[in-house]
Amino acid sequence: MLISEDKDFHVARARAELDAAYRADRSEVASAHLKLSALHMRRAQQLAESGREMELAWIERCAPLHRTRATILETA
Repeated sequence: MLISEDKDFHVARARAELDAAYRADRSEVASAHLKLSALHMRRAQQLAESGREMELAWIERCAPLHRTRATILETA
């Protein structure tokens, strides 16, 4: 997996940039770090959403391993 496609990488980078923004001496530097943090957070969110979509698609293709009690009672 590429680093650019790793959600955990982007979450860690967003936190690091946020920390750097808090430590910055000048507002221009803090603003730049906050913008970078926002970019990494946005990318992490996109990757998380696409991962959920892939997971849901996989689950929808699977047949249930057991039947619900109502289904069993209906067929009995």
